[in-house]
Amino acid sequence: MKKQRFHILLVLAEAPRHGAEIQRRASEMTKGEVKLYPVTLYRTLDELAADGLIREVAAPGDADHNERRRYYAITPSGRRALAGEAESLEAAARLARMALRPGRA
Repeated sequence: MKKQRFHILLVLAEAPRHGAEIQRRASEMTKGEVKLYPVTLYRTLDELAADGLIREVAAPGDADHNERRRYYAITPSGRRALAGEAESLEAAARLARMALRPGRA
């Protein structure tokens, strides 16, 4: 899974959000390492929606009512994909830690 897809799903696993919120939260979560530029963000949102991993939803009741904002939520399939990718990343991290143990050539 591409890094952008992973981080968008991760952000949406917390709560439905609009594009600017997704950008901001992804940057916060990664301490600025992930920057989702608008072209990449919206192309990826379209791909995730087409794949059934996210869906467009109504703005939350407490949201600023900007009619141009589109809100997105993760779907059950998106949660499964995110969980699967998290497991893969954990396995890769375990392998890396084993390879980097002191005394290994």
